[in-house]
Amino acid sequence: MKVESSKAYSIAKIVDNNIVFSKEGTIAYLFLLNQPERYQLSEERFDNRLLEFFSAFQSLPQDCYIHKQDIYLEKEFDPQKIEGDMYLDHALRRHFLNRKGNTHYCILAFVITGLKSLEKSYLKNPFKYKEKLVLEDKNKIITFENAVDRAFQIINNIYKTKLIPLTEKESKNHIKNYVNGFEGSGFYDIDFEGRELGESHFDVFSFSESEYFPKGLRNVKKDPISKDDFIVKQGVMDDIAETFLGNHIYNQIFYFQGSKVIQNQIDLAKEEYGKLRSMSTKIDEKYLQLDSFLKDSNKQSSDTVFIKTHCNLILFDRDKEKLLRMKEMAKSILDASSIDFHIPKKEVLKNIFLGSIIGRENKLHPDCFFISHLKESLCYYSNTTIQRDDKEGIFFNDRINNLPLKKDIWDEKRKRMYARNGIIIANTGGGKSVTALNIITQFLSQNINVVVAEFGRSFQFITELYPEISSHVSYNPTQPLGLNPFLIKENEPLRPEKISLLRSIILKVWRVEHVYDDSHVSTSINRLLKNYYEKNKTSHSFEDFYYYLINGGKELLKDLEIEEQYFDLKSFKHNASEFITGGIYENVFKISDQGVALEIKTKQFVVFELTEVKKDPFLVTLILLILQETIDSNILSDRSKKGILIFDEFAESQAIKDIYSSESVLQTVATLYQKIRKENGAVYIIIQDPSQLPKNEYTEGIIANSQVLIVLPSKKVTYLKIQETFKLEDHEFEMLQTLKNNTEEGAKYKYSEQWIKLGEESLITRLELSKEAFLAFQTDGEVWSKLNTLKAETKSLQKAIELTLNGITK
Repeated sequence: MKVESSKAYSIAKIVDNNIVFSKEGTIAYLFLLNQPERYQLSEERFDNRLLEFFSAFQSLPQDCYIHKQDIYLEKEFDPQKIEGDMYLDHALRRHFLNRKGNTHYCILAFVITGLKSLEKSYLKNPFKYKEKLVLEDKNKIITFENAVDRAFQIINNIYKTKLIPLTEKESKNHIKNYVNGFEGSGFYDIDFEGRELGESHFDVFSFSESEYFPKGLRNVKKDPISKDDFIVKQGVMDDIAETFLGNHIYNQIFYFQGSKVIQNQIDLAKEEYGKLRSMSTKIDEKYLQLDSFLKDSNKQSSDTVFIKTHCNLILFDRDKEKLLRMKEMAKSILDASSIDFHIPKKEVLKNIFLGSIIGRENKLHPDCFFISHLKESLCYYSNTTIQRDDKEGIFFNDRINNLPLKKDIWDEKRKRMYARNGIIIANTGGGKSVTALNIITQFLSQNINVVVAEFGRSFQFITELYPEISSHVSYNPTQPLGLNPFLIKENEPLRPEKISLLRSIILKVWRVEHVYDDSHVSTSINRLLKNYYEKNKTSHSFEDFYYYLINGGKELLKDLEIEEQYFDLKSFKHNASEFITGGIYENVFKISDQGVALEIKTKQFVVFELTEVKKDPFLVTLILLILQETIDSNILSDRSKKGILIFDEFAESQAIKDIYSSESVLQTVATLYQKIRKENGAVYIIIQDPSQLPKNEYTEGIIANSQVLIVLPSKKVTYLKIQETFKLEDHEFEMLQTLKNNTEEGAKYKYSEQWIKLGEESLITRLELSKEAFLAFQTDGEVWSKLNTLKAETKSLQKAIELTLNGITK
């Protein structure tokens, strides 16, 4: 029992791109239906979705079909989607080479049949077929098109749902692919006896009786990711959708025979069963079932729409053993949901498969349909899709296939958010640094400048992995910091922002509280700085500026018309002397190599390790001020370049306050959050818990100017604080609680999970590292120690990583 797929192919002609005339005398309007990503729908959104689809479909005229066809195809991931030419980019491409996962797309077709004069008018002129139709058919077409237009408008206003008309090529290819088992080219025999489709074996689960579904069916049920203390919802049939891996098609076909026509059929059937109910318990059960159905319908008569429904699930694969495993999995999923099914054979199988071709729904046998309400049938719809790539962005991994998933956390065109600043939250050991490193290394591949201020050494390895573009700066009392904020290039103009920065540094090292807000002092410093750079064209440094002032003395002040009370030379000389050679802070400004100081300004990746200074509040705030020179040059100076500033372990530093100026690190960072969002830059802080940030105007400023929130698996108490601080919806709070990592030995794929909020949108991703990235992201421990030993011997972290992967360790 074979059928040539070319004969099963239903298209006679396509007009206006997506309007398909079938050989069966139907007209189908084909649309691509984009649906929300998995886990994006709360129970309220599921309910609203059903009501909106009901509103979209309830006005369809008699003799119409709605055919929703969800196609899930297993394909190999294309590693060339991962761009970039850096070491870890190549490693990531190798890591996902030959990895498979499902793709998904959904076709929604509106089909009209029963047009008596269609064939005759179509044969005369397919492009002007409406002109030759009889009046009755013309009116049906007009009513149908109006109903489709109305449905189109309603569906496009449903949350994260969009109908897109197919092109002629897409319409043709979709139907051709369906009858050929998605082989791509050629036509094949469809063998219904041997169950062969294209080059694949196939099988079908039919849902053709209302009794197959549980009584009291709702549109949602408990999602498997739920836990004892919270429940996440999914659609009734979503278990056989995108999370059911392997090649499969889920057909959902609604026949609008006419609500009154169907009700008359029910009344007649009830009458016939009523006459014979005493003859058999089965007949009596059927009578009672029809009676109950009509009573329920009368209760909701205001919006009851009777339709006939058929659903089927088609599984196919070239590997027969794999198909059998898929079949057993499908049975298991359906049994768990108390859903029955029929596995058709021979003529019934043939009829169901051919009747599920778009445009051939009118050939589906009447026994394959069951009577239901439109709202009830919408419960059988699949609702979601796999996570989709953004056009730009960095790679995490999706939660279903564990394949690289591109998400745009920069949002150049500001489609999701107005401020790209971010906050990363996780408990100790929760993977904050790994998440940040994943973002940083991909930003570097995209030519984004990165500056990190950290109170540890989480980022040092990456500076050593990419030494050509990186600089690692650490301060301790025994060696120079290596920064020179006073240095400008020859012939470089002294800009107002440079004067402002240097004035702030001078006031900071002066350490006299009353001078900070004295406008006379500020004006004096401005004049002194301008004169200094006019007189000194090279060898700029704080110490050089210091001696310029001291040696110039009162005569210098007099020449610049600065009254002595407006700049206290003795006070400045006394306090600032601690920052020149011989002072306890001499290494803050001491420069061993001016070239190195200039070079830092040109580096794409700069890490400032401040572990040694965190016990000295004054020094921390001073060095952060000095860092602004690097921030300005590496992030803010050129708006055509993107740049990001990251504060790691921010809780350790945010409360640090300069005892002389009362300025805190939190205050400084809050200012940067506001300033950088107006430029082509971003600021991230990394914390363990929102409660680590004090409740004040600076924290409020940081939160108000942050639209990227990344949360890693934490404790429920942390999630509660996050919900309160960031005003999360209940569904978002539920999703936070589903976060989990899978790093156990023996796991097929080891990954961590992250909840990411981008503006008003939120999603859960995974992070699966290549072996190279896993080693490069080490921050302590035995593996880190061994890598350091090999790095010292080979003078290269890349070589150390390769030796470790090859099993060569010391």
